[in-house]
Amino acid sequence: MSRVPAGRLRPAAGSIIGRRDEQQDAACFEAFEDRHGRRGHLLVVADGMGGHAGGREASAIAVEAFCDRFALESSALIPDRLHLSLEAANRAVGNRVEARPDLAEMGCTLVAAVLVGDRLDWISVGDSLLLAIRDRQVVRLNADHSLAPEIDRAAREGRISPADAKDHPDRHILLAALSGGLLSLVDSGSRRLGKNAFVILASDGILTLDDRSIAEIVCGSRSADQAVQRLLAAVESAMSEDQDNTSIVAILCGGPAKAKKSRARLALGSVMLMTALGGATCVTLILREERMARQAAPARPPARPIARVSTTASQTRSATVSTSVAPKPARADPGGAARPAAPTPETLRRKEAYLHPPSPDDDAGGKSGPSTRSRASSGTVEPGHPRRSGHREGRAGGIRVSPQ
Repeated sequence: MSRVPAGRLRPAAGSIIGRRDEQQDAACFEAFEDRHGRRGHLLVVADGMGGHAGGREASAIAVEAFCDRFALESSALIPDRLHLSLEAANRAVGNRVEARPDLAEMGCTLVAAVLVGDRLDWISVGDSLLLAIRDRQVVRLNADHSLAPEIDRAAREGRISPADAKDHPDRHILLAALSGGLLSLVDSGSRRLGKNAFVILASDGILTLDDRSIAEIVCGSRSADQAVQRLLAAVESAMSEDQDNTSIVAILCGGPAKAKKSRARLALGSVMLMTALGGATCVTLILREERMARQAAPARPPARPIARVSTTASQTRSATVSTSVAPKPARADPGGAARPAAPTPETLRRKEAYLHPPSPDDDAGGKSGPSTRSRASSGTVEPGHPRRSGHREGRAGGIRVSPQ
């Protein structure tokens, strides 16, 4: 497991390999000051796809490009910085795809969050998770851009069994990801969390644990570092037979942020004081001195992050923490299972099947009542079919259900 220095309000990051051959996730957190001088933290997690080499490169490139662009846009509002950074990350992945035709199907999910005081802003594409945890309650804040929500809806409506929904082979089919193309689905938002709320960003390997286990572990932790290490240990303990990489970034909300007093605010305070004392001449001199100082001041360079800590995508069997997300040179690995990004007609057809199941008239001769029937499967993954590596490909066909 990776480890960073502990501190109650300090962010922490960690990752495990699971049952994969190498790490295809990337994660990063960094401290910064916003346009009002308030200290905040940027947290990012990306989950690579497109085979071994492609997934490793995509996640590392996306995280690095995202964090770099976020630092450059220091004068913009937080939501705008997040959107501009996401576009830069998507463009960076696309540029690498153009330069490396052998990695044409690579891409990644990405979830990023900014915490300033108790205000959380986020943006995400794909199925990586953003969780807010407080008082043993777990709330997922971002949307899941996969078929899992539609499959779960089918289970709630009684059209398939909960067991079939949990193990369904189409759960991890993505509807959107960063691959250089048009971003058809982007989730963003903001929320006030209040003091002592934990924020967790994670790749979907954490779903080995249920919400109750996650809540008990996190709420019983004294710091973000302790929460990360306990969550990863629990995932390893409950290791599923096809356990995916798991990367987690966590931070504990410390309450509302206070802005630093700027020189302009200090000057205004001096003006008010002098006015009260009747010193008109002193007021004029103070204002003139302040104006001359602003004119003589050199242009401020783009702000850089105060500190950045990343987990790299160059991990093999032991996870480490580095101060850089630069990926190792990619190596061809034909054995890696492809998980392309763009939703294909076949993917959209499957989603439509969950949203609008066929009527009994469409299934002539079918049995009445709740039933589940599998269509014949080709046993292979269709070209352009977004699927996570390591999942069973022999069950690529979706399900078709009859309503009650």
